Amino acid sequence: MGFEVIPAVDLLNGSVVRLSQGRREDAKEYSVDPVGFAKKIVEQGARRLHVVDLNAAFRQGNNLGLVKQICAIEGALVQVGGGIRAVEYAKGLRDSGADRIFISTIAFDEPKLLEFCKEFGERVWVGCEVSDGSLVIDGWRKKTSGSVSDFLSFVESAKVGGLLVTDVGKDGMNEGIRPEFFSEIRAQTSLPLIAAGGITDLGDARELKKIGFEGAVVGKALYEGVFPLSDALKEFKQENGK
Repeated sequence: MGFEVIPAVDLLNGSVVRLSQGRREDAKEYSVDPVGFAKKIVEQGARRLHVVDLNAAFRQGNNLGLVKQICAIEGALVQVGGGIRAVEYAKGLRDSGADRIFISTIAFDEPKLLEFCKEFGERVWVGCEVSDGSLVIDGWRKKTSGSVSDFLSFVESAKVGGLLVTDVGKDGMNEGIRPEFFSEIRAQTSLPLIAAGGITDLGDARELKKIGFEGAVVGKALYEGVFPLSDALKEFKQENGK
């Protein structure tokens, strides 16, 4: 697996937004046309999109119709997360074209996690979202008591496809990554890893690749013209030999 730069498309009340450290009250709107927004990113050469339904994550409705339209964009591999708590709901996403299903809160329930893995196999990826050293769930609003290392061992034994590792304190801040945080996670699991939280420039992406991550989700830095998407796609496409 080569390194992928993966643009984020976060949906809240029908618009594309970005939060800061997961705080809904800090939502900043970037587009009222999410499907057109996603198509423009794909037209720039992005192969994969990371779509998050924030309404579903916060248990306040959903943007299912928009998510399904984005999944149908020609030429895009779409991974979907945010409030996915039932296999039947996830089946609808898969049947609409979702390439990967991302679960977070429900992954802490072993029978539920195993049910997802039985249905979707390695298309199931799990969110490992860390704030101040603790795993967080329910739209990052609740801290859990378990250790990060135990959680990593648990999900690896379930044979999920990989992990989305989020440094919550850096998410949406445009301050760059904390390499030591991602290095510590990489050292504790052999699963494929995608990083999120603080990816601001090509240097961050290069550092994550060096650490051993398979990809990075880029959001606010991309939306605000800080992250050079075209340059990144060109660089890693050449390195991946595609």
